[in-house]
Amino acid sequence: MDYRQRRKEQAQQTEQAILQAAMELARENSFDKVSVRDICQRAGITTGAFYHHFRSKEDLLSRGFSPWTGTWRRPCPATRLTPRPSGFG
Repeated sequence: MDYRQRRKEQAQQTEQAILQAAMELARENSFDKVSVRDICQRAGITTGAFYHHFRSKEDLLSRGFSPWTGTWRRPCPATRLTPRPSGFG
């Protein structure tokens, strides 16, 4: 594996660690009470590394969790049901 590929994988692992830490903390507290510093401590990274990958906590929310949005719009194979899109109570 060449250097570029290793760096790309490391970057993906770091982003995943940030997202995982943010999800864990959001489950424990409300997301608005979680700080970037809290996320970094849980992920085991520096705040500089966080800001290398995300511009802000809000950017993490919009970029990091957006791939899951599409998941909820596809049919659920186990139940054969399609969850309602957000906004449909």
